[in-house]
Amino acid sequence: MSQLLKKISSFGKVTSKEKRVIFVGAKRSGKTTAFGCLDLACGILTHQPNSTFSYYIEEKSSGISQVASDLCQGLFPEETPSGLIFEAILHIRNRSQFSEQNIAMPFCETAGEDMESLTGPYIESVYMQKPDWQSADVLNKYICDSHGYIVTLPVSETNIPWVPAEFRDTKDEPQDSSGHFVDPDLTLKRILSAVLTYKEKNKATTPLIEGIAILLTKVDKILHFVKGHGMNLNSSEGQQKFLTTYFRQSTAVLKYYGLGKVKFFPVFVEVEKKRTPEGKVIINRAENGKPKILVDRENNLPSFSKTTYTELIQWALNTF
Repeated sequence: MSQLLKKISSFGKVTSKEKRVIFVGAKRSGKTTAFGCLDLACGILTHQPNSTFSYYIEEKSSGISQVASDLCQGLFPEETPSGLIFEAILHIRNRSQFSEQNIAMPFCETAGEDMESLTGPYIESVYMQKPDWQSADVLNKYICDSHGYIVTLPVSETNIPWVPAEFRDTKDEPQDSSGHFVDPDLTLKRILSAVLTYKEKNKATTPLIEGIAILLTKVDKILHFVKGHGMNLNSSEGQQKFLTTYFRQSTAVLKYYGLGKVKFFPVFVEVEKKRTPEGKVIINRAENGKPKILVDRENNLPSFSKTTYTELIQWALNTF
């Protein structure tokens, strides 16, 4: 943890004209993949006919642009190493006939293990507190002193019992640093609670939260089944029913914060699948054991939720 804190302290501070929007989420919740998809969606917008949109990613302490390249080759990125923070700035420009909008959005992507410093002192058990909880104060401030949050909330068999059998893979389930499976709902609840508590106690010095985006990641696991449960994830009503059923703790915190400033985005990257003569669905996997991504070779793009990521970009333009 000490090396991590030194790394954080060496970063330059965000200027008054810049906004920090930080990626947070548990280990294996899809943070790095989501950033790569956001990069690809920006590229798609840039190359549309008569587009007024442009962007670039300034890699400050990471080679995050490699992720988009990997996705186009059908490969999921490797897990972010713990004890480090990888920072990049997404620069967005949108011109119209009468105005020009420029946004510099620093993104800080950390390993899921490092989020344990935010998920409260209740790591070992309900009644046992971590003794080094206060030693993570610098990391807490770096995360909490942000203007907005993009939170990855994965579809997980941990709390959604009807995830299809072909998607039940322990390698893809959220874990803590000890290898124990974690409930994404509880993890998000504790992260949000820590951020809101910090903001409440430091009103004079910390910026207000201007917006929270919740990325419901890995929804390809349930897209063909969720409507049968009366939960259309493309409608606000279906989203609310899904969240209050399977993510009720974190939804309660978001409601306390104010759902008017919260936007939900169901996202996915489609994986290669094949069906055996017996009708069983099997996911094709790479040598490292991770699923292979279905790639549109003609357009050199992975099959992912392009429209939803475009909506996320528009949300950022409208919010920050």
